[in-house]
Amino acid sequence: MLHLRLITPAERTDEVVRLIEDTVGTAHLAVIPGAARDPAGDLVLCDVAREAGDGLIAGLRHLGLDDTGAIAVEEIGRPCPGGPIRPSGTPRARARTRCSGRA
Repeated sequence: MLHLRLITPAERTDEVVRLIEDTVGTAHLAVIPGAARDPAGDLVLCDVAREAGDGLIAGLRHLGLDDTGAIAVEEIGRPCPGGPIRPSGTPRARARTRCSGRA
């Protein structure tokens, strides 16, 4: 699994989000408008299956994001079982924290 951290010029964010949403194998899409300062723009985060990563990154480059914004890729381990992270203190949250190495 790959984690992508993208900085997109505000006027390109909708195109970038559409590309991510149309890519099979993506999950956990988050858009934080105006969060980026250098370069200025929106922060877009998502996870993508390794098999789909090359195609998605090629599409982002085709949109010019490597010139007008930023593309950062981080390899992450497989997700822990047990669903979404729960509020701190619950047994499931403690198990998820231990599994992700943040304990």
